[in-house]
Amino acid sequence: MSRRTGEQIAALAAGDHSHLRDAAVARIEEPPPATLGMCGLLSPYDPVRLQGDERGGRSED
Repeated sequence: MSRRTGEQIAALAAGDHSHLRDAAVARIEEPPPATLGMCGLLSPYDPVRLQGDERGGRSED
């Protein structure tokens, strides 16, 4: 668990949920399906899903 996650859990346990006001709902468009290219099969590349975004994504939080 990251330090940030621990702090948020401790805040919730103490009844403080103010950090939840920073939450947002986001939508990532579905990448196109794989298709044939000059060098074989081309797969969609979605850097946001692979690396996570600034709100968390696949980060350690």
